[in-house]
Amino acid sequence: MSTAPPEPPRPVARWKLVLGLLVLVSVGLVGWFYIRGTWADATPRNPSSAAEGPVAQLYRPAGENVRVRGAILLDHPIDRVWKEVSDVARLGAPFMREVHVEDRGATTRVTGEARGVIIRWWPYEMNITTTDTPEKKELTWDEPVAEVVLVNRGSYVLTPDGPSRTLLVITEEAEIRHYPDFLVRATLLGRLKTVLRTIQERLEAGS
Repeated sequence: MSTAPPEPPRPVARWKLVLGLLVLVSVGLVGWFYIRGTWADATPRNPSSAAEGPVAQLYRPAGENVRVRGAILLDHPIDRVWKEVSDVARLGAPFMREVHVEDRGATTRVTGEARGVIIRWWPYEMNITTTDTPEKKELTWDEPVAEVVLVNRGSYVLTPDGPSRTLLVITEEAEIRHYPDFLVRATLLGRLKTVLRTIQERLEAGS
């Protein structure tokens, strides 16, 4: 008696292939964000020329917390760059909106909405102080603990690089409720470059 030939293997359903591909892509993205948001340097990096544009990194000074750091060389004297940076109504552009500035004498209170880690806009409040000396100009901010934002502090530091060029360095520490630190830092790394480019473009445009 003859036996029936074995059935050919059934083709894998297309949806299973798509699902598997999506899982692989998702795992890869999470891994990339994790590495980008955790691998910190012990030495700060600065661009070697204005043509290089902004550089960004995770930076961990000895004995201190990890922070996001961005630097750019600008072909403008320090006083011109300081005039742009100290316009706190435009601080953090283009990731801020509905900005309100309140001068409190020794400090300046700035409120508004900031772009969230993914797509939302969150209310924010920053207390800003400035230091202006011939050797260095510095703007620092600190945000009180809120429902969403647990930590948000940082600084803009300007130092002259000759009579007509300025090194601008921005550093920021941030912790957001319900979001892992690596995701917050990885997001800020990209945004910091955009903030630095925006400042550069405004200086070039003379605005």
